[in-house]
Amino acid sequence: QFKSSVEIDPCGRVSQVTGEIKFLLDLARNCGITPEQIKARFGVAVLEALTRTQCSRAIDEFSGKVVA
Repeated sequence: QFKSSVEIDPCGRVSQVTGEIKFLLDLARNCGITPEQIKARFGVAVLEALTRTQCSRAIDEFSGKVVA
């Protein structure tokens, strides 16, 4: 699936520093969504601060999957 380097930041968040965020950015760009919009949507200062769950949710939203 995604190859990523996982790091834990001082707040305990898991940050996806490669594959999943790159995929998210490619998908968002194809949908006309900017990185700033993604950060605002999930309340993070940098995309690398997204949790795995947030990143997966964003991918689902931008790919048109229904998110409960």
